[in-house]
Amino acid sequence: MAEEPEQRPEQPDQQSWLRRWLSLGRQPRSGDIIAGQIGENARNIVVGKNVIQIGTLRVPRYLALAIAAGLALIAFSTAVLAWSASGAATRWGQPARMTGLFNIAVATFGEVNAAGQIKTTENGRRLSQWVYEALQTEYTKNDDLARLVNVQIWHGTPGLFGRTAEFDVLQGNDAPNQLAERVNAHLVIYGNINAQSTPPGLELKFFIAPQVRSEANSVIGSYIMGQPIPVMLPFDANNPVGNLATGDSLNTRAAALSLLTIGLTYELAGKYQKALDLFQQATTTLSKLEPGNGQEIPYFFMGREALFLGEEQTAEQAFQQALLASNQQSVRAQIGLGSVYLVRAQNLLVTPTLSLAQQQAAQAQLTQALTAYEQAVALAQQTGDPLMESIAQLAFASALRVQGQLYYQSNAYEAANQAYDQAIALLTSLTDSLAAGQQARFLAQAYQSLGAAYVQQADIYRLQNKMAARQQRLEQASTAFGDCIAQGKIAPFDEILRTKIIGAPQSGCQAQFAAVTQTLQASGSG
Repeated sequence: MAEEPEQRPEQPDQQSWLRRWLSLGRQPRSGDIIAGQIGENARNIVVGKNVIQIGTLRVPRYLALAIAAGLALIAFSTAVLAWSASGAATRWGQPARMTGLFNIAVATFGEVNAAGQIKTTENGRRLSQWVYEALQTEYTKNDDLARLVNVQIWHGTPGLFGRTAEFDVLQGNDAPNQLAERVNAHLVIYGNINAQSTPPGLELKFFIAPQVRSEANSVIGSYIMGQPIPVMLPFDANNPVGNLATGDSLNTRAAALSLLTIGLTYELAGKYQKALDLFQQATTTLSKLEPGNGQEIPYFFMGREALFLGEEQTAEQAFQQALLASNQQSVRAQIGLGSVYLVRAQNLLVTPTLSLAQQQAAQAQLTQALTAYEQAVALAQQTGDPLMESIAQLAFASALRVQGQLYYQSNAYEAANQAYDQAIALLTSLTDSLAAGQQARFLAQAYQSLGAAYVQQADIYRLQNKMAARQQRLEQASTAFGDCIAQGKIAPFDEILRTKIIGAPQSGCQAQFAAVTQTLQASGSG
């Protein structure tokens, strides 16, 4: 006896588009209705061109297609996410770059294993995430800053489907600089966990990139936030026992780091007094810890900010405190202290004719500046920091040029020529190393000081009626100022280079180049 085909219930209107589409293929066609009696123990019955499996799970065709499509989608998504997380997606396309006025990148912290290798671990990810979130919280609290500056803080680069792929663990001295260049970060926060020490400790660091538009070269480079911070492994920010073991050390240094970065942001916005206030708060925050926990860092920033504001006494005291906190081992503080003395000396040389008292006062300041810079060079050599060594040598050479100027204004021409010759020799040697290191701003400053030394020495030769020597020095000055200007094309986005070094109205390389060119033309050699 023939049976009627099974009547399927009508599907509701809200069914998915996939089910509605598949249902079109389920509708029986005319002439394809199959009916028959099937015994109780029958298996694999062949009816026409169809094989019917009886006694096992029956999966409707539409459901099988849906399952297959779902599995394929899961496999594809897993592969894509793994590809994105591996960094291949970023390498395949253009690296994402930050677009804020002040950009902060928080790299994944590494973990040092028993073999001394730095590896990516869950502990490092969690600790770096904790620092990232703490920093974001501090910036979120500051509505005034948000109105002034567009700040971007990244813990990774945007991946496919909006996923965040973390920055790789940084390995090697130049890794922070490379990351900063790749994503346009002004400040990079990074560090490593020494899991083999007892207790395990996190060495927290940050790096200020050359693209920071600061007038002080010595701010650039890496900083270590004191001794390793004890942490409980495995690290869990939500574990009260782990937080108790970590204690206030990590919280205190993270708070100080936030104050430092916010202070730098205010400086970038031209709010120097606000920046100074925040650096002072950072010194107070770190004073809660035992000595040797990075206290010299906020003192250094406080000193340079005070120097920008013309508060020389405050700056001197802050740099001295930084040296005291670092056991006289801070290269940056030595350079900062030398800069205080150099500024005081230059302020005494503003008049063409100097009294004996002015000469003596200027010489006393210059002697202190040269001593501080010499000590900075020696410290940089001891610590193996070639960038800071170049910055210290550049500062020392600039002080030698000012020493020549003091002799020149005191009518001590032979002594002036000796000082100029020393400055020129050192600056010439620095231009080669700075050019090799692609340090455009520092190289421009070296050329600027070199050109100034040539111009001042040319005038001494004029007074001594050594016209051929004068002509040579003027031509060398023209070349030096021209080389200074050329650095603007190498680093077109460096505003300090463009406005303060090259384009300053009187002392800038463009103005000096024009003045030297006019002098050469007047002498018939232009």
